[in-house]
Amino acid sequence: MNFKKNKSEKVSINFSEINGSKVYSQTDEEKIAPASVLKIFSMTYALNVLGPNFKFKTKIFHTGKIENNILNGDLYFVGDGDPYFNHPQLVNTALSVVRREIKKVNGNLYYDNTLFPQIDVLSKLGLGDQTYNPSVGALNAEFNRLSLWTSTRPPKSIIPGMPLEIKEAKSGFMPTQDFRSNDDAKESWWMRKNAKLTLRTDLPIRDAGQWSAQLLKYHLNNFGVEVTKVAMKKLPKDSTLISSEASLPLWNLVTLTMEYSNNLLAEAIALRACVEKRISPLTLENCAKVISKSINSKSPPKIFNSSGLSVDNELSAKDMTNFLKSNFQKSWKNHTFLSLLSYSGQSGWLRNRLASPGYNMRVFAKTGSLDFVNNIAGYIRTRSEKWYSFSLLHTEDKKREAISELDSKNYKTLKNQAETWRKKSLDRTDSFLKEFIDNN
Repeated sequence: MNFKKNKSEKVSINFSEINGSKVYSQTDEEKIAPASVLKIFSMTYALNVLGPNFKFKTKIFHTGKIENNILNGDLYFVGDGDPYFNHPQLVNTALSVVRREIKKVNGNLYYDNTLFPQIDVLSKLGLGDQTYNPSVGALNAEFNRLSLWTSTRPPKSIIPGMPLEIKEAKSGFMPTQDFRSNDDAKESWWMRKNAKLTLRTDLPIRDAGQWSAQLLKYHLNNFGVEVTKVAMKKLPKDSTLISSEASLPLWNLVTLTMEYSNNLLAEAIALRACVEKRISPLTLENCAKVISKSINSKSPPKIFNSSGLSVDNELSAKDMTNFLKSNFQKSWKNHTFLSLLSYSGQSGWLRNRLASPGYNMRVFAKTGSLDFVNNIAGYIRTRSEKWYSFSLLHTEDKKREAISELDSKNYKTLKNQAETWRKKSLDRTDSFLKEFIDNN
């Protein structure tokens, strides 16, 4: 099994027979950044801890009394970590206030995101303007993404009234780059002067709690509820519950996380599981350490987050494949491990891979990629109808390291090379999987 073609690349490969002892491998103890394949382990951990029917509950409370349609007190918007809290749920929450016949709030709209620490950015990877790398906290809304309308200069938020500051810069090799102003309540970005942007450009949010509360304020105002100030404050004991908005069940959220490889969902779900386990101090890294022990208790791999959005994470094909083999029959109240994965020719990131009749529905896997990293891990069914757990990890780490340095002299060149490299790696990987299916 020779996948490696040159000295500059690394591979870690392991195929292990499910109901037997056959193992096919190539440098399977080589440690490689797993990218989004890591979600297999973090989502398994969350399901084990929270259970498949767990639901996040986002709540709104009030203090004071309601008299003549006026709340002489404050509203409190309290987060439970739900990463799939979007406009429909915000509308429901706003209307629950309307049903209390409140038309004006004399106090403030406070947001309480203290269940776990808010993290401004999931990873230091890249330039900061990737929507797959937002803030995460106990309150999240609309995937923590802000949409800019760029027909004016400076661009405006598509949703009116959102706190946003855009400054033009003469240099910079991307249209937008992150910066923080003196006003922490504003989302702040550099924009390269004369940058060519699409009419609608999305940016990641850096303050998930503030953003979520501002969106709720927007909807409250639309329904005629007058609220002026938004601020952060912990919910006091003498408060009255207005409503509680329950999320989709966890098994459903995990399925969405795996299918769309959403980093925000992965990190929020894992953090909520670590809250349940009372991990302290609670950080992305400390949560990841607990998850790493569930992968290999004797020799835990080095992982620093739950989404895989880091080049510092390290996993070997051997660790991955052994974990997959031991969980082949795993289910959570009839929600099976296999049901979380994408199927070749049918779903997720494998819908257009191995899609021909001879290979359709023979690979059940999670993919993961970064620049100069291309991975796949899961299960494969061969021509002889034997099942194997497998991991195939491929990287060219020197180029991966070079692109991480964000050197403007070679960044664009490496970015262009990365896309070509990925296409070639995908072709080689799929050819390799087809050969394995045909010959075993």
